[in-house]
Formats: sequence, structure tokens, C-alpha cells
Amino acid sequence: MRLLLIVVVINWFFIFNDSEKKTNIIFENKIVKLDSIEQGTIVKGEYSFKNIGQNDLVIEYVNPDCICTGYRLSDSIICPDDWGVLELEFDTKKDLGNKKLVAIMKANTECKFYKLILKVNIIKSKK
Repeated sequence: MRLLLIVVVINWFFIFNDSEKKTNIIFENKIVKLDSIEQGTIVKGEYSFKNIGQNDLVIEYVNPDCICTGYRLSDSIICPDDWGVLELEFDTKKDLGNKKLVAIMKANTECKFYKLILKVNIIKSKK
């Protein structure tokens, strides 16, 4: 009986103890659409976001859907009322046509995951 009580208390602690302080985030844009770009060009999509909550915004990770897509994050911790920037970068040298790149960003917010999209139409180089 005592063991059962200990297990129940431990489970209760893990279920109801929210040690991660959550915050809120707002994006200027989650989709970047670029005009037609010549093959061989490096394209960049920029996503600005603001921490509109009371706690620090912690970007836990950014996961592009392809190893062909790089990213830069202005900072992994954004103070309340500050802005952060995520930049996706893609080299078009091996692609033609419409391309849709997706990256998932995880943060300490109620909605933990954010889908960011970069759309570009790659045309054959005129050279």
C-alpha cells in the first residue's frame, strides 16, 4: 500500500508540475513566397517573431525538412517584448520548378511547434 501511494504521488508530481515557464509568440509571417529565381542562386527567407509573453522565449530547436536547407537563428533565448529572427537558406543549384521548403521550430509556448514555409519558383539560368 505504501509503495502504491509513493507511485501515485510521483506520478501526480510529474503530471501537474509544470516547471517549464511558458510564454507567447507572434510571427510577422510564417510563409515567405519569393519571385522566380534563376537556378544556382542562394535564396533566403526571413521570419521575424516577437516574445509577447512574460517569460523568456526559448527556441529549443529548428528542424528543416531537408539537409539542403540551412538556418540561422538570431538567438535561442528572446526576452519578453523582444524580437527574434530565423533565416532559412537554400541553394537552388540542383532544383528547377516550384519548391516548398518547411522548417519546424520548437519553443516553450502553449503551441510548442511552428511550421515555417519558404516557397520559390526556380527557373533555368539564362547564362
